[in-house]
Amino acid sequence: MKKTIEAMVGDIDHRLMDVLLTLLQNGPQDLEWLSARARRQLQDVRVDEYAASRAVETCTLLIGRPDGSVVRLVDALDGRADAPGDGGASWSN
Repeated sequence: MKKTIEAMVGDIDHRLMDVLLTLLQNGPQDLEWLSARARRQLQDVRVDEYAASRAVETCTLLIGRPDGSVVRLVDALDGRADAPGDGGASWSN
C-alpha cells in the first residue's frame, strides 16, 4: 500500500536532519563519517548509513553526490563544495 504525503512527512526525522546540516557546515562529508558522527551526537544506535541516506533523500537542503559524499544545497550553489574532508574544508571564496 502506498503511503500518503501526510504519512511520509510524519516519518521525517527532523533531529537527524538538523544534526546533518550542522555537521556539513564545514563542507561536504562522506556518508559513513556523517552517520557515525550523527549517531554519536544524537546518542541513537538507530542512526546508521541507511538512516542518514534516507534523511538526505528527503531533505531538500542536502544533496547526495555521485561520489558518495553529502553536501548542503547552499554550498553546492555557491560553488564551495569541493572534496570530502575531515570536517575542516578550505573555502576558495
